[in-house]
Amino acid sequence: MYRLNFDSVLSFVDLADFAILKTWKNPTPIVDWHELKLTTQSNAPRQHVMGLYSVMVWQMGLFEGLSPLIGSACQALPVLIGEARYVAIHITQSINCLDPDQSQFKRFKNRNIGVDRYALRADCVGDTHLFTIPDDGYSAIFISPQFKTLFEQHHGTGLSFIPVDSL
Repeated sequence: MYRLNFDSVLSFVDLADFAILKTWKNPTPIVDWHELKLTTQSNAPRQHVMGLYSVMVWQMGLFEGLSPLIGSACQALPVLIGEARYVAIHITQSINCLDPDQSQFKRFKNRNIGVDRYALRADCVGDTHLFTIPDDGYSAIFISPQFKTLFEQHHGTGLSFIPVDSL
């Protein structure tokens, strides 16, 4: 398994759209959506995957190539960057598979406030290729080795893959 990492290089054209981020960290499907208009930071190269804060934005062709593997685990919501069509990937697949004994947590005043090192229980992940976990407020995104392979076969750019222990 891998945890995804991507650079946040996009911003809203209309700042009123910023409110959509309030509902993003919840796997419930988003029903109140309109096509967002985004722009890239001036020095950022266009890649197949770019970030809008914690939101992955994918080039349409890349999503079409990976959708047979991950289509049921996410929503692809329309986005425009200039004249190019992209999709914001909202992950609707959440699995409670964090192994608390093998993971390392950020702590503050004797409370867990985040995860420093993830360890996932392989028995509960199964054949899932794209998901989040509720233990981390749905912020970390995890993928299978098959996802990584397919992404690389499509010569995808913009994602880095951080290995995660599966026990």
